[in-house]
Amino acid sequence: MMRSVSMTILAVCALTWVGCASQTTAPEDESSSWNWVRLHEGDTDSYSDLSIGANGEFALDSSSRGGESPARGLLAGERLETLARLIGDLPLETYSAQGSCEDEYVLSVTRDGSLRTYRGSDCAEGTPASLTSLRDFLAGFAAEIDEPQRLDAGAVRVLASGSTSAIRTAREVVLDDRDELFALIREHRPGGIVALPPVDFRNEVVVAIFAGEKQSDGYSLSHGATLSGDNGWLTVQIISTEPGRGCEPASTKTQPFLLLAVARTEGGMVLDHISEVEDCGF
Repeated sequence: MMRSVSMTILAVCALTWVGCASQTTAPEDESSSWNWVRLHEGDTDSYSDLSIGANGEFALDSSSRGGESPARGLLAGERLETLARLIGDLPLETYSAQGSCEDEYVLSVTRDGSLRTYRGSDCAEGTPASLTSLRDFLAGFAAEIDEPQRLDAGAVRVLASGSTSAIRTAREVVLDDRDELFALIREHRPGGIVALPPVDFRNEVVVAIFAGEKQSDGYSLSHGATLSGDNGWLTVQIISTEPGRGCEPASTKTQPFLLLAVARTEGGMVLDHISEVEDCGF
């Protein structure tokens, strides 16, 4: 079996789980005209580079990742709304701190194709408070993603998994109540009696993952390790397996799916996607 070194991370409904219901994309503020925000700190030996789009898509590259590919995922809920507000508070003109310090950082924002750059540092006087607030927000988010975590096997329960679903396009959703779980299962298994799995929505949410239609069998979704950190973040490993060398998969089309009950946390949830290839006959 070969495991891909690439890692995709999905950050969903950080802090309070506000706005979690059936989210597949992050909420968008029509009044906001920003496209991307980027924070770069450090040098070649110790650095952090975080970019977040207005739709919540983010990428984090840092020296602490030990050469791994950047973490990529989706920021949603209350934190995305806070980010939009902080960007809206920035000065309209670019800014460059006077003097030089070792703790300099570069923050850039694109608005409708136009780039604005802000160079600041903790030791410079006169730095706009709005710039400091945005930098602290982004730096804190990056640090939380890279925070060490420990095993927490009791935070996730597998509700259902399989290879046949009426949902034939790739999708990931977070469900916050029974009505939305009912609607999803009816879409997943149309034409029959809907049987809801037992979920305590006061203390849990449901994560539903659909891989989309595959042209053969040999594909599957499964739950790996669950990790938690002191900052309240919960990382759930999702393993996507596909057939490899020596496999002669049948021509039957499949639609792998996985439903999980995940404990609500004070921090946020990260889905860590791991790709594996299952070889046959070796």
